[in-house]
Amino acid sequence: SIRRPSSNLPTHAMEERKLTTPDDVLTINIGGKKTTVKRSTLTQVPESLLAHMFSGRWEQRLDRDEDGHVFLDFNPVFMFKILNYLRALRISPVDHPPSIPVIDQEQQNDFDGLVRYLGLENQLCVPTSTTDKFSLTYSGITIEREGASVRQLSLGLAWASAKKVVSMGKAVWKFRIDSLPRDGWIMAAVINAHAAPSSESFSCESCYGWGCRSMVFVQGEYQKFSAGWVGFQEGQECEMEVDCEGKRVTLRTFGQHYHIPLRSSGPWRFHVNLQDAGSVVTLL
Repeated sequence: SIRRPSSNLPTHAMEERKLTTPDDVLTINIGGKKTTVKRSTLTQVPESLLAHMFSGRWEQRLDRDEDGHVFLDFNPVFMFKILNYLRALRISPVDHPPSIPVIDQEQQNDFDGLVRYLGLENQLCVPTSTTDKFSLTYSGITIEREGASVRQLSLGLAWASAKKVVSMGKAVWKFRIDSLPRDGWIMAAVINAHAAPSSESFSCESCYGWGCRSMVFVQGEYQKFSAGWVGFQEGQECEMEVDCEGKRVTLRTFGQHYHIPLRSSGPWRFHVNLQDAGSVVTLL
């Protein structure tokens, strides 16, 4: 049976509340399934519901089971995935967060609903793919297929940018390298929406992205350490995600995730730098 303690806290409960520490190990009953978890794991995302519930201020007012453990009336399968993500998040570098849990498609909306209820949408909700088209070009690029594709017409660096401007939340662009000549070079990135067009946009101080030959650019500067990135190839499909609140841009391809921290402010557009005649990139 579930009981709700009185809001009139006895003296010993008030004293106990003051003794809570981040290292406390808590046993929680989630929909009839019990688990143990550190308080610091539950409270690491500021302003989330879990951070408020287990801050130590309100714990004595939470529902309890017959053994006195906090009872959460949530789907235990969903919650265990969320807790495992939070455990991984606690020990992950800022620029390499853990992968979002995989959920059956028919349950994704329910899972996302719980994530939003808990205030964890910036960490755990799968962003909606951004429907976009190329709209701006500079120096030798032509737009094809009603904005879906761009093609480089001649040898020499050229630039193209998508229309969508993202200033808050998360957005994802899906794209494919439709044509890449041998030894050719392409860069895909996000760039400040107000950046001036340039054939060498990779060097813009608001450019963050990935190029052929293991190249990674942060604020327009080439990075010597690529974290395993080797470059693009013809036919490759990718997803690029910008997270405005998390200040991070992510490239997903071939089952791998690559991350770059954003060190400057948006708003952001997706853009590409092409170098070789016949290179084609398509937004999906």
